[in-house]
Amino acid sequence: MAYQCRRADRAGIRQRVQIGCPATELLCGRCLSLLRSRSAVCRLATGGHCRPGRQDHGAACRPGVSCIHRRRGWRGPGLVGSGGTGRLASPRVRPLPASLLPALLPLLTPWGEAARRWRFDPAWSGEWWRGFTASWVHADWRHAALNSLGLLLLAGLGGRRAAAPLCLLALALPWLLAAQQMLPPEPRPFLGASGVLYGWWAAVAWLRRRDAMGRWLLAALVLRLLWQGLWPNAGAAGEAVLWSAHVGGAVLAPLLLAGLSYARCGAPWASPRSSVHS
Repeated sequence: MAYQCRRADRAGIRQRVQIGCPATELLCGRCLSLLRSRSAVCRLATGGHCRPGRQDHGAACRPGVSCIHRRRGWRGPGLVGSGGTGRLASPRVRPLPASLLPALLPLLTPWGEAARRWRFDPAWSGEWWRGFTASWVHADWRHAALNSLGLLLLAGLGGRRAAAPLCLLALALPWLLAAQQMLPPEPRPFLGASGVLYGWWAAVAWLRRRDAMGRWLLAALVLRLLWQGLWPNAGAAGEAVLWSAHVGGAVLAPLLLAGLSYARCGAPWASPRSSVHS
């Protein structure tokens, strides 16, 4: 059985491809990649239609291959086969964003009294690693769960395109926030991932600044910071919230990404489309 695929914009481009036996053929230039890669779905032939052609196979020839067309962007499974033995192709599985890994760190690190051993304190200048660990340990499990949930949400909103910038911020922001807390007039100890959370919030808003999602995220971030500054509240374990770490993360993250992207290629990364805890 011969099948013929036609597209309105490529009606004149056709190629003859042999499948299974000399008499079994598919006529379509756009389907050539489908037949060679044995993919289940002819994704490039979107908008077309298949119809049976002439029946010119002999007695020894097996039935031909079915061409399945779907709408643009569809990635579901389809049947491809010859000789009446069609196979169900596996759907394409997209990898998860790498930024999900640092988003789970608050749940994997100590909290409570054990976390206080890893907090950042300007008085302990010799233990430099506390500048990083302080941003991932928490006063209690509720604070850790809320911060991890927020980071997971932002990692999902950013998607794979924002995964590399967010992972970079997960490594760099803790050191920057610790350095910020050493500045006068009042150096203060802290612990908690809220500074990183607000940095990710601002980063996703900046990376998606050209669509509605980015503008909504920016508006919500500004309102949240204003509300915290005007009506400061206590943390889950009774400590005061370190508002300066929240503001520092929200300001430092987009500045860091903008500086690195312009230094690297001269264009933004985004495409046109605490003890006191923080």
